[in-house]
Amino acid sequence: MQIIDLSDNVPIKVKKYFVEYTNMDSYKEEKYNFGITALKELVAHKIQNSFEEVNHPDIPYLIAELIIDKELPELKDNDKLKILLCDAALMHLHPAQLFFETIEKLKGTSYPKSPALFYKHIFKDLRYEGKLGNFPNTIKLFDHIYQDICSNYKDAFKSEIFNEELIWLLHILKNAREIRLRNPLFIIDLINSKGKFTIQFKRIIKQLGTPFFINSLDEGGFIPPAKLKKIPKQVYILFSAAELLLNAHGKKGCAMFGLCSKNYVEKNVTNDFCKSNPFERIGEADACSFVQLCKTWGIHEKQYVI
Repeated sequence: MQIIDLSDNVPIKVKKYFVEYTNMDSYKEEKYNFGITALKELVAHKIQNSFEEVNHPDIPYLIAELIIDKELPELKDNDKLKILLCDAALMHLHPAQLFFETIEKLKGTSYPKSPALFYKHIFKDLRYEGKLGNFPNTIKLFDHIYQDICSNYKDAFKSEIFNEELIWLLHILKNAREIRLRNPLFIIDLINSKGKFTIQFKRIIKQLGTPFFINSLDEGGFIPPAKLKKIPKQVYILFSAAELLLNAHGKKGCAMFGLCSKNYVEKNVTNDFCKSNPFERIGEADACSFVQLCKTWGIHEKQYVI
């Protein structure tokens, strides 16, 4: 169990799931904390290997599949149901718990093998009760989380300088919610049997665009949603927010330094503080998104560690 203190100082106990394995490089027995990463990486691995074969290490990419193949051997060659099992688990507040409890529920029983019925079977009779409230089904919980995330984004990016970015993020959330509710099985419809992107995939990209991404050359890229009226200037805002939080928790330096120092329009606003302690830049005139967020969130000290 892991004890987590919530904002109101009420502790809750969260069960942690560990997988014991042998590290073939060191030949040592190790433990892996199984959770969201393992589930997401298996889904990504399966989809990627549909059009381009890639060899990934067992951890974190294949550990979920190794567990499924051992506990549910009848699914060994059924990639679609493996993907749906992982995707369904990610709809839960404790993905690892739902993953393992679903496997235990399915073992030794006769359950539907068609994707739609299988996905529905996973959520059958699930109820959610806790500090967030009582939810009779997963969709009610999903809607609650959606509303909560929208509210958090509105609060985090309430400054007028982030107006375009906030509109973009809310647009993505709204359309992503509609996709999930309209077709819960969309994740297995992205690639066809010939390893080609489907119409469904192209529609989703058109609706949502892509996240901001950076390659090994510190070059950034971004595809906006087709119906977004105005493209935000700071499409890297979530990257900046993540870097701020990492630095607040003790990291030294902003990972956006390479991008910012090589891809400016009029003036290079980076300096050595970006690589050592970005909080030192709060009082400077040239405010990057890191500094703008610091001011918006009320982080004014030169050094700030949570």
